[in-house]
Amino acid sequence: MKTYLPQSLLLVIICSLSCNSIAGQTFETDTITVFNNGPIVNLFAFSRPDFYIPKPDKSSTIRAQYELTNYISSTSKNGDIFVIDGETLTLRHSLSYQLNSQIQLGFSIPWIRHSGGVADSFIYDFHDLLQLPQNGRKENNENDIRWRLVHESQALLSVDDNLSGWGDLSITAQLIPQGRPSARWSFMTKLPTGSFEKQTGSEKVDVGVSFSEMNPEWFTTRSLLSNIDLAFWYGAGINYLGKIKQLQVMDQNPLVATFRAGLGYAPFKHWHIKTQLDSQSPLFDTEIRELGWFPFMISFATSHQFGSGSLLEFVIIEDLRPRSAPDVIFQANFQQTF
Repeated sequence: MKTYLPQSLLLVIICSLSCNSIAGQTFETDTITVFNNGPIVNLFAFSRPDFYIPKPDKSSTIRAQYELTNYISSTSKNGDIFVIDGETLTLRHSLSYQLNSQIQLGFSIPWIRHSGGVADSFIYDFHDLLQLPQNGRKENNENDIRWRLVHESQALLSVDDNLSGWGDLSITAQLIPQGRPSARWSFMTKLPTGSFEKQTGSEKVDVGVSFSEMNPEWFTTRSLLSNIDLAFWYGAGINYLGKIKQLQVMDQNPLVATFRAGLGYAPFKHWHIKTQLDSQSPLFDTEIRELGWFPFMISFATSHQFGSGSLLEFVIIEDLRPRSAPDVIFQANFQQTF
């Protein structure tokens, strides 16, 4: 006697045998807040593809971010000379306000100090221990500050003493598109509250827009490492930068693009480990690496949530393309939501 299964049941059996639909475990986290703090570059502000987790409606978040940036480089190409040796300490003070479930507003202003620094000896010994290239770093030039920018025999910048002051104020807005909670649009305006003489600002207005997405659909349905809590993000931005008057003889690019991709792992609910790659298009039409190349910066972060709305994060940022970005940036930040 023959037995006939209903057609719908037969389709279910076939699909269960041949269709292996897997839901990968994911979580959301804030992207790593990365800045290129190299001389000249740090005068500008870029809208990078940031991704922030929404806070409770009508809540405020304060953030204090400490950055220690160390660099040394010397390049002479086709009439352009750029010599930088020193260290930059940046304290970024930020306040954000969660207007509603879709809009977050932010304000940020840095206090910046350029000096010979204190980390040269540590970095020299670390490179010497691991047999890494010193890139011009010597024991007899430790903790020096020396900047020179020359264009076609015209001296545009010369720094030999410590400089410090308040930087430019940035105002941002982040929007979650309706019906697409995994995406973010960010809008940025930088106001000229810093000083070119103190190397804390461009004295011009910068504006930008960027887009980011975390855990796109193809990532949430992955089969690889599907049982591990992972986060993946990517994005890009475009910025219009005001032309610095004191550098007007150089061919500055008015439009600069930013790029970002990152991966996170959550060994525990309140502990996130993250790595991220950041880049931007060149600022000037020059063969000087720091100003005319695509820099590639890789960052590693450990983020810890504790208490009521508190977060502590430690970050180290390295350049992947030698001399296109600062040698190393050490970063620590604390934020509190209330």
